[in-house]
Amino acid sequence: MMISEWLTGESFRPGAELFRSDRSFMLMAYTPSHGQLMLRSERSPARPIGPDNTVVEVLFTSAQALDLRTSCAGLVIRCAVEEEAERVRAAHPTTSLHEGVQVFVLESEEERGYVVAQAVGWREGVLAYTEPSLFNGPDEDRPGWRHQPLGGAHAGFNLASAEEVVALLAATDPDSGEPARRERYRAVHVVMTRVDHGGGRSKESPAGVFLTEADARDALAVLARVADHCWIETVPIAV
Repeated sequence: MMISEWLTGESFRPGAELFRSDRSFMLMAYTPSHGQLMLRSERSPARPIGPDNTVVEVLFTSAQALDLRTSCAGLVIRCAVEEEAERVRAAHPTTSLHEGVQVFVLESEEERGYVVAQAVGWREGVLAYTEPSLFNGPDEDRPGWRHQPLGGAHAGFNLASAEEVVALLAATDPDSGEPARRERYRAVHVVMTRVDHGGGRSKESPAGVFLTEADARDALAVLARVADHCWIETVPIAV
């Protein structure tokens, strides 16, 4: 079960407290698309995934300016009072802040920061190992495996380098230094989906490739929420 709340407009009264948690949060992701900014409180790695071991994510949209730490122990989000909002606007004299944006004050212990954004919301739930975010799950039209916490343009910080892939799949013979013969193989598990477009038209496509069957089944369970047809195909690759 996922708890979800999204706030706009009437909720934003000067000084109103919007969110409070004693959990630790970190700056998780930012994407220029719609100015999305995410903070996350991770689940405990020492405990099994379940209803008592959840992830909490806070998302700001149309974020235009910010001043905050990359991590914090405990988090309170409230609307700025007028004096605080004026100080923030004065700190960004060359930035044209869009009408309708709100100055959100973020407090943690003795630290205080802010985010200037249009809206804020949060979700709490169980995050599968192959699911990058509670805010970026698969949808019915594109039931592919998501590899970033937020949709849209990204800097690609979690993109594996070509060198990493080469080291894993193209190791050389330690004696000759030549490329190793492909006499061995490793099975990978491809999660497939089929989207029906009506009129007898459908499209099959790979949604993600996983090194272990356990991860593939985990991703399959996530995609099954939106895809009527999804399955796992096991394919050997030369190593």
